[in-house]
Amino acid sequence: MQLSHFAEVTTGHGFRRRITAQPGGGCYVIQMKDVTPALTIDWHSVTETAVQGRRPNYLIKGDILVAGRGNHNYAVLIEPIERPLVAAPYFFVVRNHRPDMVLPAYIAWLLNAGPAQAWFKQSALGAKSKHLRINTVKQAPVFSLPLHDQHRLLAIDSNLFALQQHYQHLMALDNTLRKHLATQLFSARYFTRLHSFLALRTQRDRYFAELESLITDSQLLLDELAATDSVRESTAAYHQDIHRPPFSSRLSHYKPPVTRMSSLFVS
Repeated sequence: MQLSHFAEVTTGHGFRRRITAQPGGGCYVIQMKDVTPALTIDWHSVTETAVQGRRPNYLIKGDILVAGRGNHNYAVLIEPIERPLVAAPYFFVVRNHRPDMVLPAYIAWLLNAGPAQAWFKQSALGAKSKHLRINTVKQAPVFSLPLHDQHRLLAIDSNLFALQQHYQHLMALDNTLRKHLATQLFSARYFTRLHSFLALRTQRDRYFAELESLITDSQLLLDELAATDSVRESTAAYHQDIHRPPFSSRLSHYKPPVTRMSSLFVS
């Protein structure tokens, strides 16, 4: 199935000149600089400007922006919208016209998944500066699931993102604790620093417990999703496309590397 079966794809607003800040211009434009590594919009950096020329195709809640140039053609979901908003011309705007069939967040997830990203990579034009054509985006490979299974899949994705955030916090805390060990443990100020050291360790243990809980919750959600008839064929085809085993089988053997450092913090 192709993206165009349940979504309309258009281009961003065509600016005649360089996009510059014009306070009071009445319209805000999303550019690549406004997209965070977590694929959300940094609303504080969005530029207000004046839109001239053709009537703007204002973004609405649930629209998805696909980066049309560069080596990473990511997709970012736009919500909420509290101001007149347009996309820069190097974005493609994907608008869901089958809300009874597919969730906007699910479309964004599909476009960031392996098969769609592989399709963008092999179809991109240009030797140095890569870019996509609008038909390439329209023909992006997707697969449909019942709405309740889409909600389950998105819950898994949310859990895994939270797991990643917790893991990053754990790594940061471990680095701090190791620094304490190296610089304070045998110093003259050892006893004055011991309380802060133990407080950091307690915080680290709490994050680690939450991490293990997220892994368990993700495994249960994956098992529930994999057990439904509607996803068996689709997930099998997906994993065959990207030539790797299902994530559920890999997650069951997952043990955070941070546990290997636990011996440093034994009472």
